[in-house]
Amino acid sequence: GHPELADAPLLFWGHSGGGGAGAEFALAHPERTIALVGYHAGVPQGIKSIPALFFAAEKEVNQTFVEGIRFNWLRGRFDGAPWTFAFEPDATHSDDDARIRANDLLIPWIAAVLRQRLSPDGVTLRPVTDEAAWMGDHRTGQFAPSGSFSGSKTSASWLPDEASARGWRVV
Repeated sequence: GHPELADAPLLFWGHSGGGGAGAEFALAHPERTIALVGYHAGVPQGIKSIPALFFAAEKEVNQTFVEGIRFNWLRGRFDGAPWTFAFEPDATHSDDDARIRANDLLIPWIAAVLRQRLSPDGVTLRPVTDEAAWMGDHRTGQFAPSGSFSGSKTSASWLPDEASARGWRVV
């Protein structure tokens, strides 16, 4: 009953198994997918042009799952995907406090992606690139604008702006 939603662009946030719904939509409708957030959820393949933010909990019961998130995120970054990886120290899979702390990154990340992806018509999505982003090095915690980032961009988190980079460092 809402025809204005038939072609509306969407941004998905999913926790655990719920992360797959956004990925399925993105695979079927990449032109309508603004971005994906997987909170303690797997990393989908085949959507490398869509910004994505993946959170992994240090105290996840299944550490193979955490390593899978990190591996698949890194594989996407190697292919140039605008993807962010955030590792949450001391967090468990369903930790309410960690989810609240994640907002330090989540909220500025989503706000920046919306600004960058949505065109003035509110329907057409613009591409994002590494050149206009910030990069974050997981080993050192250092972050910088892409043009002055001295580390490997293919193994660094893509961060849409300075505010999200600062939030990434806090998480």
